[in-house]
Amino acid sequence: MSDAARPVENEFSDHFSAYAAEYAAFRPRYPAALLHWIAEAAPGSELAWDAGTGNGQVAHGLVTRFARVVATDASAEQIANAAPHPRIQYAVTSYDSGIADGTAQLVTVGQALH
Repeated sequence: MSDAARPVENEFSDHFSAYAAEYAAFRPRYPAALLHWIAEAAPGSELAWDAGTGNGQVAHGLVTRFARVVATDASAEQIANAAPHPRIQYAVTSYDSGIADGTAQLVTVGQALH
């Protein structure tokens, strides 16, 4: 993405970091059937980006269907409470996934836009 096309990073309004452990423990999980349906609609299964991953719930569902998942969130505490997986790459960022343009077959947002 060219610098001119990059969004201006605004200050992150962090509403979840103070409760990241509780969020990870008590937030309902996504149904496997939903994640299966989403994966079936993707044009490939090499790479998915889960933007606003929180504690990685969607990323863990996607890694059952994709070779690799990049999971990003603006909250370092949310990422710190995400369960590790060898094929999930977690990163703390607001906008930049670090993924080359046109290489992800799926982008998900889950409940990141509450």
